[in-house]
Amino acid sequence: MIEENALLYVFNINENTMVEKIKKKNQLCELILKTVNKNKMSFSCSILKQGKDLELICNKIIKRILMVKYIKYFESKSLMILDNAINFFLYEKILDLRNVPYDKIGDGIISLYIQNTCSVGIIDFSNRSMSIQNLNEYMDFAKITHCNKLYLSNNPLFSKLSYDIVKKDIDGVITHLKNMKLTELYLDFIDLSNVCGEYIICNIIQKTEISFLSLMNCGLTHDNITNIINNIKENENEYKSSNIHYLNVEFNKLIYYDVVSLIKILSKLNKLFKKIYIYGNLIQTDIFDISFEFKRNLSIIEVKKYCKHVPNVFNLNNIKEVKDYFYCNLRGFAETFEDDKIVYLYFELYSCYMYVYSPEERLYNIKKISLLKKEESPLIIIGASLNNKEVTIRMKVFKLNIAKLFNILVNDSFHGRMYCYEQINNNREINRNVLNYFIYRGENEIRLYDYNISREDIQCVFKLCKDKIVKIINLNYCYMCNDDLSYFNSLKEYPYGIKVYKLSLCNNLFNSNMNLQGFLNFLSNFIIYL
Repeated sequence: MIEENALLYVFNINENTMVEKIKKKNQLCELILKTVNKNKMSFSCSILKQGKDLELICNKIIKRILMVKYIKYFESKSLMILDNAINFFLYEKILDLRNVPYDKIGDGIISLYIQNTCSVGIIDFSNRSMSIQNLNEYMDFAKITHCNKLYLSNNPLFSKLSYDIVKKDIDGVITHLKNMKLTELYLDFIDLSNVCGEYIICNIIQKTEISFLSLMNCGLTHDNITNIINNIKENENEYKSSNIHYLNVEFNKLIYYDVVSLIKILSKLNKLFKKIYIYGNLIQTDIFDISFEFKRNLSIIEVKKYCKHVPNVFNLNNIKEVKDYFYCNLRGFAETFEDDKIVYLYFELYSCYMYVYSPEERLYNIKKISLLKKEESPLIIIGASLNNKEVTIRMKVFKLNIAKLFNILVNDSFHGRMYCYEQINNNREINRNVLNYFIYRGENEIRLYDYNISREDIQCVFKLCKDKIVKIINLNYCYMCNDDLSYFNSLKEYPYGIKVYKLSLCNNLFNSNMNLQGFLNFLSNFIIYL
């Protein structure tokens, strides 16, 4: 039996490690572990502890076992191991598998961890070449019981599939969406201008708890909207209400009457329906001057490009708010001095926020940080705000690599803070994708693509990334034109030296009149690795 205060034994976790939890008397539980030690010798041990604490230890061991299995599987197929998937095992409740083709076995290993945790904050399955059959198959074995946001954008859900073949799969997906208590669903850049598309939209509106539905650039036409509304009316006796509060139908082929009809049916199903986003459709710009229906629904109709407002997340005061916008980058314990005695702090790091949960709860907003390397153990010196008072903490961390990681994560978050305040001070919206790059550990792509982003926004990001490594910079769909290149070139005295593995500029507004030398000058800001 290993006593709690003797838990300094080093052992390896591999795909063959086994862990079992057994309930004992007096709220105690025993954890049975079979694995190998650092000398590759098999051994078994047990840990006796309070049930709640042991549950946490058990879950962490299980997810490490699954992570090893996931890595081994991809290595066996000579495939690239996904950083974002590994990050999901290690740190967060965000499962980001965008741009990676659906893999039943690999996804199945991840789903075992999801079943163990029961709750996922965000799932991003954008651009995974998934059909509706793949999606239903995944949801069947993943058994997700709670998820806030699901991104399915740019997947060929119904490509070359007839309604008769996939109706059962659509019904299955709808049931899963309802059971997982999903609140936001993004189906952007998917062709929904067919019977299958009409059917799934009707069912989402009437049979799920989704409050925000995004159908941007789905090829929807007047006929599609007419069929959707007729189908909803046919089912009105059985499904008399809807939870849809926000509907984004930007960049489709809708006309004035389609918007009016959607507002009427959604307001009838949900008295609290709040907003429809219609930018980029076939509607004249002066419609509010000539249409009584549009004037009457002025507060509901948004003609500007949808942009989800992000508040100043660097001035939060409680841990619940912090967890709404950040995920835990690092957990650990450190030694500090308080009132001339040694105190051990058990902390969680959320970018520039350090949450101490033992010996007493505190939330530090870190303003400054420095790392001193001592012979015995490294020392982290933190200048922070605690309950609106400036304090200094001197923490002794027991491993240099942990201290270095702590220092790097906090300093990276300072760039996010700089970006945030630069946008606020210039009355510009904070782009959540950009902010995520600076505050999420393991995020390797700056996704600048946004129909509403300005060249000033882009320039701000370039300045913050000067001389840094960014694996992927995505500038697709930014509506950049020839003049923007001249703007970028006029502001810099020397190249920014941003090191990238992939720079994407698709679907912008550059044309044949582009100055080639100006374009080359713009590209000189980047050192592109092949």
